[in-house]
Amino acid sequence: VSLEPWLKCLPIDCLKRVSIQFPDPWFKRRHQKRRVLQPELLVALANRLDLGSELFIQSDILEVIESMTSLIQASGCFNRFEDLNGIWAEENPFSIFTERESYVLANGLRVYRALYIRNAKPTPELSKLEYEFQALEK
Repeated sequence: VSLEPWLKCLPIDCLKRVSIQFPDPWFKRRHQKRRVLQPELLVALANRLDLGSELFIQSDILEVIESMTSLIQASGCFNRFEDLNGIWAEENPFSIFTERESYVLANGLRVYRALYIRNAKPTPELSKLEYEFQALEK
């Protein structure tokens, strides 16, 4: 199932917040193309999120969240809302936790979170973002 065709059917100012929470890590390099946040999805989201809309990501796997933040920053379409306590946001802005988040927190493990705000910069060409992302992932 692909979100891109569905996203293209939405009016541009329809989405106000998107969250990607605890995606499957796909640790093996040859499987990383299966990770949820890929350049194509990020471009589709950026095209449908209006100025000031939010993109919230979280994971308990540092490698996964670093990959997602690298891609988001490479796009130039989002400004990171920095948490005052450090690099990663301490709190989930939603009042309901995912099952994975509850499990991780109950076991005293770390949750890495970042909130991004859609800025006014135009969405980059998909091919350019794919190239930049591949260079970052090496």
